[in-house]
Amino acid sequence: MEKLSDALTKILWLAVPAGVGLAVTHYAGPREDIQIIVWLLLAMFAAFVQWTLGAKTKRRERERLDALRDKALLLLMRQKLVSEHDRLVTRGWADYTSRAAWESSYEAYEMLCTATETPNGVMDDYAQDIADLPTTT
Repeated sequence: MEKLSDALTKILWLAVPAGVGLAVTHYAGPREDIQIIVWLLLAMFAAFVQWTLGAKTKRRERERLDALRDKALLLLMRQKLVSEHDRLVTRGWADYTSRAAWESSYEAYEMLCTATETPNGVMDDYAQDIADLPTTT
């Protein structure tokens, strides 16, 4: 149905200038040079309007997909941070490698939260829990 709607919209954008062109050339007289210029200008106008509408639609869709991707990435990162936090806290210690990996992921998560204007929830408390863990058993 959407493809049919797009096709009809394109036909409409070509039919309206064509109708205007016919009306103008009918009243402009038989001079072919004027008729050609009018038809050319109307065709360029129709193409420009169609391109503008298509670009606007594509930009909106790209923004929607970018927001969806950012949200999905945020959820995956949060899930990874929470599960890794739970594993380390249950174990009772975090060596340098585990701590550095968690903190690196947390920094990326924080940057994504800032970029998407999403609050980070309780992740600051989780970061403090990881920082408070001893480095050995």
